[in-house]
Amino acid sequence: SCWLSQLGLPQYCMVLEQEYDGVEDLLHLSEYDLLELGVHNHLHRLHLLTSLHLLQEREKRRELRMMAEG
Repeated sequence: SCWLSQLGLPQYCMVLEQEYDGVEDLLHLSEYDLLELGVHNHLHRLHLLTSLHLLQEREKRRELRMMAEG
C-alpha cells in the first residue's frame, strides 16, 4: 500500500511510484520537485514535505542508535 494513502493523498501514489523505488528515495524531495511531479496544491506539498521531514528525522535517529550500539 502506498504510504501516501495513509497521509490522505492517494492521488499521488501512481506518479511517485513510477518515479521512485521507495519512500527512502523521496526523503530529499524539494517543493520544486513536488511541483514538477504534479503536486500543485500548496497544502498537499506542505503535508508531504512535513511528513518527509519527519521520516528523515526518524531515519537519522535510527542511524545514530545503530552507531552507538556499534
